[in-house]
This record gives sequence, structure tokens and C-alpha cells, in this order.
Amino acid sequence: MYTATSFRIMGSAGWGAFLVLLCAAFAGAPVHAQSSPFTNCPAEPNADNATVRLLETVSVEFPDGTTQFSTGDEIAFFTNDDVCAGRTIWDDSNPDSRVLSISGPPGAVGSEVDGYANDEPLQLSVWQASTDRRFDVAPSDIGYTPCDGSDPLCRDDGRYESDVIFTVEAVGSGVLPVELSSFALRLRGNRAQAIWRTLSETNNSGFTIQHRRDTTHTWQALGFVPGRGTTTTPHRYNFTTDPLAYGAHHFRLLQHDHDGTTTEIANQAVVHRLTEMPLVLSIAPQPVRSQATLTLTTATAQPTRVDLFDLLGRHVQLLHHGPLSPSTPHTIMLNTAGLSSGQYIVRVQSGSDRLTRRVVVLR
Repeated sequence: MYTATSFRIMGSAGWGAFLVLLCAAFAGAPVHAQSSPFTNCPAEPNADNATVRLLETVSVEFPDGTTQFSTGDEIAFFTNDDVCAGRTIWDDSNPDSRVLSISGPPGAVGSEVDGYANDEPLQLSVWQASTDRRFDVAPSDIGYTPCDGSDPLCRDDGRYESDVIFTVEAVGSGVLPVELSSFALRLRGNRAQAIWRTLSETNNSGFTIQHRRDTTHTWQALGFVPGRGTTTTPHRYNFTTDPLAYGAHHFRLLQHDHDGTTTEIANQAVVHRLTEMPLVLSIAPQPVRSQATLTLTTATAQPTRVDLFDLLGRHVQLLHHGPLSPSTPHTIMLNTAGLSSGQYIVRVQSGSDRLTRRVVVLR
């Protein structure tokens, strides 16, 4: 799904800049007169992040008929809160430009960089450098290469999880003006926060958030959020609940027209759990030059396997395979001899519990 075009008018000062750019072009230097709209993207993602790979053959549908990215095009991933979680600048001659990291929730690692919540749908925006236009792409219009089970880090449903790899093979199933409404529900401590976005509204009086527990089928209204009447301008709404008891909670969003018509437009559930961490892993030092110590504690006695992967999902080392006694810190050594500088992923599988952590190697 895509938004509208931006236009510019050149004044007398602009003609001078144009002549400078024209001279540079004839001198053989590549010139980009336009400026990217993605100025609020973090220079670096936070430590809790996932990897997105864009296939060289990724199919794209732009309004001008273009079916592929070109050098200078920018691809940025945005959360439902309009927070930029990561971006890349496409370069036909540089494969690294087709791989980017997208940030996850900051609380998991104590980072100030915000990003996607766990299980939040990915959505992206594209800036087409040749036309100086920005297009917003809905989650349903991003196509992922299906996972075949050979890569344990692969995920193909477009929902955020840290230390996994998404491979994008298509952007847009037809370029249309944006008409998407999105709804996300997440836990913020012991409260639930609903965030939704409308990209057009007609005769909209507002929204009611309703709630029920698993133990009842009766819905109760929590609050009303006024709408914008009739508009084609995108709008974002949010609602935060009072503290929730532990257990499953169901929420639904009702939309009310001015004529009294009510329509259910979203329905989701969250589970507020009192949990014990089943796996605890620390890695020191970070970054690693020659050897690192992994300290692993499991909550239960389970067969445990610890593996090292690169960011392409390729298996690099088996670090441990066997039983571990519960509630006891176990030391596992990571020798980086023979490894190139870069980021790697440590994956722990203990029974049905899984944990991943990133490790940085510097040679």
C-alpha cells in the first residue's frame, strides 16, 4: 500500500543549485538532488534485533510501472507507533545493501532505541530516489520466502522475533493508494495498550474498546475514543487499560458511525503471565577477540544443545550437546579461532525452551 507523492517548486536560489548539480553530472559524478524522508531512523539498531534480507530478484510494483529497486532507493521498516526500526539504501552493485537489522523492544536489552514489539507485524516504507516519492507498504503486501525447515533462524510470517531472519521476495501485490487500517495489542508491564491506525474515515463518530476474561462471554466497555468524522488523512489512535490480573484477556474494537451503526473491526487477545525465566544466558567479554565464556542456567533438567550460527543462518559450531542440571550456572567456552569479524547468533535449545543471543567477534 502506498501514500501520495511530494512535489517541489524551484525558486531563483534553486536554479543556482540546479546548475551546480548539472555540472557535476556532466563531470561524471553521481548526483542525488532529492533528500531522503527517513531522517528519524536510528544510525544503529538496538542489541535486540532481527535480520531482513531483500532478494536481489525481489519483485516490486511502483505506480510508474517500475518492477525493481534501483540504486539510491531507500527501504525503511516502521512500527505501528511510526518508529523507524531500521533502513537500508539499495545499491545494485553491493549485496550488503540488501541486508539490514531491525530493532526490537528496548526493554529486553536496556537500550534507548525503540523498535518492534514481539510478534508485531512488519511494515515498510520505500523512498523511490528517481521520482522523490515515498510509498508505505502494508504488512499484507510484503511477500516472504517460505521457510523449509533447513534454517532454524528462518521466519516467514512477517511477525517480529529477535535473532531470526526474514527473507523478502516481493514488495506490493499491486501499488494502490494507502487505505489500510492496522490494530496492535501489546502488554506494557501489567497494562494492555491498543494502537490502531486509520488511513481514511467516513462518517466516523469514534471507537469503543471492550474487554472480557476467558471465564466469561460478556464484553464490558473500557472507554471511548472520538473519531475524525470524514477524512482521507491517516490518523493514529491508542488506548491503555488499567492494570490487568494474570491470565488471558480478550479485547475488541468497535467503530461507531454518526448514524448509530456499530461495526466490530478488530478482536485480539493477550496473556498476562507470571513467569520464571526458563533459560538465562550471559556472554563475556563482548565483543570477543579470541575466546568468550558462556554462562548458561536452565530452570529444568532437559537435554540442552547450544549452537553458533552466522547471520545467514549457516551453522558454524556446536558448543554443547547434552544434559544440564537445573538452577546451576554452567560454563561453556566459545573459541573464535577461524571465525571472521562480524555478528553471530548463539542459539540454546533446552527441551521446548529456546533462547538466542548475539555475539560480536573482532579479529
